[in-house]
Amino acid sequence: MKRTIDNGTYKVKVDNLLLTGSDNGKPIVFISFKILNGQNKNSLIFTNQVITKGFQIHIANEFLRSLDSGFDITFDTYSQYGQLLMDVHEAIKDNKYLIDYQGSISKTKVQSML
Repeated sequence: MKRTIDNGTYKVKVDNLLLTGSDNGKPIVFISFKILNGQNKNSLIFTNQVITKGFQIHIANEFLRSLDSGFDITFDTYSQYGQLLMDVHEAIKDNKYLIDYQGSISKTKVQSML
């Protein structure tokens, strides 16, 4: 049964973080979060950001920086960025975050690392 996750504040772990493509081939940063507590425990929140324009890359970069991975978050090429996303995910996979989920990367904010 598919559950709709309401906008709100959740304790989460980053379940998946990768560079993928849309149905029409545009590069997308895909992030899924696993909810760790409450009535939605173990449910996943999915969000993504197309990154074909500078402002879209900026949105993704700002979100990635908020995860506090210790990596210098920069975009040079799609290949480099895809590797960076894998490296960031490996560095943060055990971290827990308090996020304010608002339906998209540009509106979702990491409140703190727990």
